[in-house]
Amino acid sequence: MESIDIHKFGGSSLATSEQFRSVHKKLSKNKQILVVSAIGNTTSLLEKCVFDAQKNNDFAKKLEQVKQAHLKIISDLFSPENQTQLKAQLQIDINQIEELLGVLALFKMNHFEINEIVMAYGEQWSAKILVQILNEKKT
Repeated sequence: MESIDIHKFGGSSLATSEQFRSVHKKLSKNKQILVVSAIGNTTSLLEKCVFDAQKNNDFAKKLEQVKQAHLKIISDLFSPENQTQLKAQLQIDINQIEELLGVLALFKMNHFEINEIVMAYGEQWSAKILVQILNEKKT
């Protein structure tokens, strides 16, 4: 029976571009399952954005921090031509988060599903960045 390696990388192990590179070096050639968390303090910042929106407070600065942290990692890891798709998707996602948070602010409500959707973006971004690294190393 073929073995499968399972790796879980928490937010602190993905906080910088160097840590993403380190994660890549740790991966074996065996079949693997990778589970990643949001980078650094992304989850807590997104959580604060949700809380601020529910209270109709400004969330833009915190969301900008999240965006800039991811842009820095993308810029550090990839050549300019390989950054385009990730940066475009990040901007689309940030725009969607702003719309979702705007709904929370408008209705001054706590909506579990919207909270969960916003929180999930952090893990999705980490996964997309790691997939890009793995795909680049194959070629």
